[in-house]
Amino acid sequence: MIFSDKLFRLYFYCMAAMFMRYKPSLKRFQSLPLSDQFYWLSKKYPDYADLCYGEGYLGVSYPINDALVQDYEYQPEEYGVVDILRNRVPALSDDRARDILAGSKLSQEELGIVIEAIAEKDTDGWWGHHGFEIELADQTVFTHFIGRSLGQGGVDFEYCGTFNDAQSLKDWIERQPLGQLDWMS
Repeated sequence: MIFSDKLFRLYFYCMAAMFMRYKPSLKRFQSLPLSDQFYWLSKKYPDYADLCYGEGYLGVSYPINDALVQDYEYQPEEYGVVDILRNRVPALSDDRARDILAGSKLSQEELGIVIEAIAEKDTDGWWGHHGFEIELADQTVFTHFIGRSLGQGGVDFEYCGTFNDAQSLKDWIERQPLGQLDWMS
């Protein structure tokens, strides 16, 4: 089986290099490591980064750093947790504020507010979700790239795989932490 996989990968690279019209089946394509999928994709669609802009932009999410959230929870005074909560929940009682400063666990709602505040401050930490349709031998699928800001240098796109269609990817984005779809997508 290993020899068969290696032989197919060699065939795949040769076909991709020689005949850019070659389209693997979905099963074959998804059996390849992401790096090989991306190799084929980048040869077949050399302007893949351009395709990720405009209509290729679908939404954003924020990858939550659990260790940082724990720091906020375990060191509320150092991180100004009570001030964060009071700015967003004016009805926060003085008793609850004292409990938090004394080390009381944050409620799910309070934790969500803290995570939103962390995300708002970390403008470069958001992930953009991008993609476009590609044709394989037996069906059309939708690519998924995560875009990370390079400041004035643009965006670095990392290939993450495929979804059956754009709607499946959009549904997935909405399930991510602080996931939001672009209002135009």
